[in-house]
Amino acid sequence: MGIEEVERIKTLLTNSGAKFEFIEHEPVKTSEDAARIRNAPLKAGIKAIVVKTRDSQHFYVADIPADKKVDFKKLEKVIGCSSLTMATPQEV
Repeated sequence: MGIEEVERIKTLLTNSGAKFEFIEHEPVKTSEDAARIRNAPLKAGIKAIVVKTRDSQHFYVADIPADKKVDFKKLEKVIGCSSLTMATPQEV
């Protein structure tokens, strides 16, 4: 997760009045690794998923609980497009 995304999430949580603790750690590949490093349950974290339209014209970041999977149909409805896919590591 990039620093801009982290700051955006912190601002959203602060502005909503949510109580949260920000724990910085070294880069990891999985949410499970992050949970182990934080010594916290998986559901206590957030992961940022980068998705794109099938034509690769638009990219979006979906912040979801770390213990959940992306519901592409629901996300497509929210974004207002007909088809999303995961962005590749090279695109991120």
